[in-house]
Amino acid sequence: VDTKNLINPLARYELVKTMRASILVLGPLLTRYHEAEVALPGGCAIGSRPVNLHIDCMQKLGADIEISDGYIKAKAKGGLKGGKIDFSTVTVTGTENAIMAAALAKGTTVITNAAKEPEVVDLISCLKKMGANIEGEGSEKITVNGVDSLNPCEYEVMDDRIEIGTYLTAVTMTKGNVVIKCSLPSVIRMGGDINLQGNTAIIVGSKNGLFAAPVMATDLRASASLVLAGLVAKGQTKVDRIYHIDRGYERIEEKLNLLGANIERVSE
Repeated sequence: VDTKNLINPLARYELVKTMRASILVLGPLLTRYHEAEVALPGGCAIGSRPVNLHIDCMQKLGADIEISDGYIKAKAKGGLKGGKIDFSTVTVTGTENAIMAAALAKGTTVITNAAKEPEVVDLISCLKKMGANIEGEGSEKITVNGVDSLNPCEYEVMDDRIEIGTYLTAVTMTKGNVVIKCSLPSVIRMGGDINLQGNTAIIVGSKNGLFAAPVMATDLRASASLVLAGLVAKGQTKVDRIYHIDRGYERIEEKLNLLGANIERVSE
């Protein structure tokens, strides 16, 4: 990735519409160029999906923002300044955007109720290798001390655990065999036969099937995989942090129950 010739802080709708995560360019553009114009991803309306969380955190770092013609138009005269960001709900991309914006902001930024997902930790590891000053990765409180500049680096991005989780669920259901390279085993808690050999995870379909266990949802697609795994597991499986799955599946338990599943939404 070489951005030395990047001079236009505009992220056009034609590019952004294909992936909602494109909102992640807002923080980097704003902190680097002190302005950014980013299309609302996928035509999202403010409030209907948590794009507003991204806007709020940029404002707390000193940006002036207006929404017009389907674009987020942000300016930070003189650059962003450190501040306090307390997310009202846990958001992975919101946390990532705040971290990247704060990396070059003047002063210290404290992010609370931050996302703790491995992807957030991986992003911070990359930024620290580039010279960023960040503490608290993997916790609910992340502190970013702004630096003057970041340096180029070589970094190996972590595996896509969401995609891998789908394949793990499929092979367990079908009792087949698959080799997934460059991955760290995780779906084991429910009885999966997974062994790590170097950077390769060896998965063997369990003859005894999966068994129930309390598990925690960490993202959207992996959450769906946990629900599917629970359908074939022996016993009662409890999935925590289901707000992840609600972002992509409307009343998934009701729809699956219509097909014969036995799923109950509970609160504690």
